[in-house]
Amino acid sequence: MSTAQPTPDGVATSEHRRGLTAGACGYFLWGVLPIYFSLLASAGALEITAHRVVWSMLLCLLLLAVLGQ
Repeated sequence: MSTAQPTPDGVATSEHRRGLTAGACGYFLWGVLPIYFSLLASAGALEITAHRVVWSMLLCLLLLAVLGQ
């Protein structure tokens, strides 16, 4: 449910702004990801996977601590 008030042409301004922001972020990531992947070229697959596992576990533990569950 959107709480945005439609403009005279029927377009909700907050939804339009959210769409433009999402599009701009997508284009930004599309341009930055090749730089990110080139920086990861020296790391092996096992090292990258280990980092992902460890950082994901730490994030989950932090979320559990914050949510109190």
